[in-house]
Amino acid sequence: KMENIVYSLAEMTAEDEKQIKVPTLRLLELENGESVEDLVDRTDSEFDEEVIRLINEKSDGDSFEAGERVKLVIGEQL
Repeated sequence: KMENIVYSLAEMTAEDEKQIKVPTLRLLELENGESVEDLVDRTDSEFDEEVIRLINEKSDGDSFEAGERVKLVIGEQL
């Protein structure tokens, strides 16, 4: 409805702005002994290990090595 659109254009508060996160692609290195799942937890990535494998062109059987640069999507504040 048009009425809902108008309300969505209301001025944002500073608190509202803090809650906005933009998905950002980052390249990060795995630390020694760190799994992709650990990296996802450490960085609060928006995607799970399956998606991380996909964007890094890895199959289920492929492994990531320590020091390897991994593409990761992270929600960053504006």
